Amino acid sequence: MAGHESDGTPLHICRHEVKNSQNITQVSAGKVVKGLGCVLTIHGKEVDFRNQSFEVLIANNGQWVQRHGTDPIPESALVVGSNGKSNTYIGRCFAHNSEIIGKIDYKFYYGFNSTEMSDCYNHEVFLCI
Repeated sequence: MAGHESDGTPLHICRHEVKNSQNITQVSAGKVVKGLGCVLTIHGKEVDFRNQSFEVLIANNGQWVQRHGTDPIPESALVVGSNGKSNTYIGRCFAHNSEIIGKIDYKFYYGFNSTEMSDCYNHEVFLCI
């Protein structure tokens, strides 16, 4: 478990292959939501992959560390995908009475109410230890 919804429902980290606007397959990270499967933010909105297979992160040795805005990504941050130009990482922040899971692609992005948000200046990044 990496976070929770405002009602306490646990959130887990997932990743799934998607095609970008240039039709290139890339891997993106998001959150597992009961009944919706892997939910990612793509092109400004949340997209669920409820009827497709996806990966779920299982980690015994890791820790969350603070990151602010566009600070450099720590070297031991877990790479979870690519945006076609650079690596993406998993992040989380406290917003909307939730501990929200999202992706770090230069800055932190997460899905809320079907929209991609990027308003969590202070967030955490997951490190492998």
